[in-house]
Amino acid sequence: MKRIRIVVRGRELATSIQSELVDGHVLVPLKETAHALGVIGAWDGTTLKLQGKQEIIICSNQAIARVDNRQQALPVATRIREGQLLAPALALGPWFGVKVLWDHSAGALIFLQAEKALIGKKIIIDPGHGGKDEGAVGASILGKDLTLALAKRLGQLLEAAGAQVVFTRSRDLYVSLKRRALLANQAQGDLFLSLESNHFYDSAIWGTETYYCNSWQGQRLASALQRELAVEVEETDRGAREASFNLLCTVRAPAAIVKVLYLSNPQQEAQAKEGWFRQRCALALYRGIKDFLE
Repeated sequence: MKRIRIVVRGRELATSIQSELVDGHVLVPLKETAHALGVIGAWDGTTLKLQGKQEIIICSNQAIARVDNRQQALPVATRIREGQLLAPALALGPWFGVKVLWDHSAGALIFLQAEKALIGKKIIIDPGHGGKDEGAVGASILGKDLTLALAKRLGQLLEAAGAQVVFTRSRDLYVSLKRRALLANQAQGDLFLSLESNHFYDSAIWGTETYYCNSWQGQRLASALQRELAVEVEETDRGAREASFNLLCTVRAPAAIVKVLYLSNPQQEAQAKEGWFRQRCALALYRGIKDFLE
């Protein structure tokens, strides 16, 4: 089993020991994960006591926990490794009031809490291209497939944090630019994000860039998205730029187009096929949207 990553509040959590997969369940370093979620805990070497909205007591090598003096069965027993308690991640959702998402292709366990900035917001995600419009074409990947995969990951993150997500397409379907703008304006969203990828005759060119159209709010959105992408994938920063793309200038909500990677670059095409790289891009976009709305 490849490394299991833990993501809390949209960022990868560095833990002192690695998570484990036991009988189909991911066991995480409980004290460190709980602290990242804002729940304090005391560990005496055999028992971990967590104090948040509920008092939770978990013992080593046990398949039960006590939650506010009520016994609760765990899907698998806890265990100790390198002096730390590992516990099944599935239990953390109801304990801490978070959504727990598992991305198998990325090997990522994602904990998401309701975010005040996102609750009730309507976010329109436009996976560029689709159907007969293949978008940028790499040696073994099409832009239309990459944008849809990223859009679905991003939508899942946003919905788990309390937002309402509207897609201009949710499958391999051609939707004209005029129709995309019409759908976006009819939805009356709080922001519009279109995802595309790039291609250039010079395969040495690479990077990610974000566009906005003659709008202060659009510039704010594009800058927030590009800033987070640059943090997550440092070598790909080509900046936020103004452009008079018809789609951007027609949508009434704050709007941006993110062109993720150059599929004409062999190294970036290889990245585009990796599950964890895709999830990192989605997490960066999630953080950028949250920053814009805060």
